[in-house]
Amino acid sequence: MNAREKFIEVMKFNNQVKSLKWEYAYWSATLNRWYQEGLPKEKFI
Repeated sequence: MNAREKFIEVMKFNNQVKSLKWEYAYWSATLNRWYQEGLPKEKFI
């Protein structure tokens, strides 16, 4: 099963297929740069 087929099965809520690994981490240097470029600092709960 290739990545495309796996993605489609995950979107169909097929419990037999493990989800793809997603990375949600950001480098602190990148965030600081975005803030300097105008990204509003919001408090997320």
